[in-house]
Amino acid sequence: MNVRHVLIAALVCLVSPTTLIAQEGWYFGMEIGPTIAPGMRIDESDNDWSTQCDLISNPEQVEVGEGSCVNAPPPGAWYNDIDGASGAMGGLTAGYTFKYIRIEGESIFRTVNYGGSVPMVIGDVTTQEKENNELEMAEGGIGDVYTFRLGANAFFHRGSLYAGGGVGIVAVGLDRHSRWKRNDDPAQIATFDDPIMKARIAGTTSISNHRLQDTLVGYQLIAGYDHALNEQVSIGLKIRWTKLSKFEDGALFTQLRSHESSVGRGFDVRYRTTTNDLSAVGLTLAMKYLF
Repeated sequence: MNVRHVLIAALVCLVSPTTLIAQEGWYFGMEIGPTIAPGMRIDESDNDWSTQCDLISNPEQVEVGEGSCVNAPPPGAWYNDIDGASGAMGGLTAGYTFKYIRIEGESIFRTVNYGGSVPMVIGDVTTQEKENNELEMAEGGIGDVYTFRLGANAFFHRGSLYAGGGVGIVAVGLDRHSRWKRNDDPAQIATFDDPIMKARIAGTTSISNHRLQDTLVGYQLIAGYDHALNEQVSIGLKIRWTKLSKFEDGALFTQLRSHESSVGRGFDVRYRTTTNDLSAVGLTLAMKYLF
């Protein structure tokens, strides 16, 4: 269902001669419609060590000075600015209508596809030094974002119009991908002076491609209009703005410098993904049945 279909439904509500009188009692409802999510910033970090200290890429520890590669370095850091996207949402509600107040529980599913990749913005000095020549590619993006919400809402209603808000627990799945690639030309590799090591790490890639998951708290503001078809059934429009708490999850790299997600020092190298920008606006066509 797209925005045009929802607007047609709104017109039907407006031209229908039946007037909705808010009745007290239990009701069951369902809704479906489009949703729009604004752009987001994806921040990432990892516990990787430098290529020189990588015992898999550099087992002979070529060009490693005395006292180097002893302590863990500061985390690497980078981010992506992701453009906004659109998707679809739908759900079920059940609640009770009092004279001026309506209280309901709901389950809502939402999916948004953000599409392709965008360049990385690199935050740590070590990686920045490789950005111009040695790093041929550094990009990342978001594919699908899925949310499933269980929560409660409360509304003040007057006749056909209502407004209110709610809170709930939201399960989030976020498809994250990134790709880092060194230049294929050994002459462009500045990490080493040794020609053998230059050739060894030229063209290597670090890739991540995972569905990350977290459980968040979601807040929303809702306004809507109900119109009776008969004494028990109504249809209407509902608009909502939703904001989620901070998302955070991580995983092993799919591959790190073209080998497993490790530097051969007894621990796995993991990246961590966070964002505070999981919000959305939705417009749904709603149907409600009064018991």
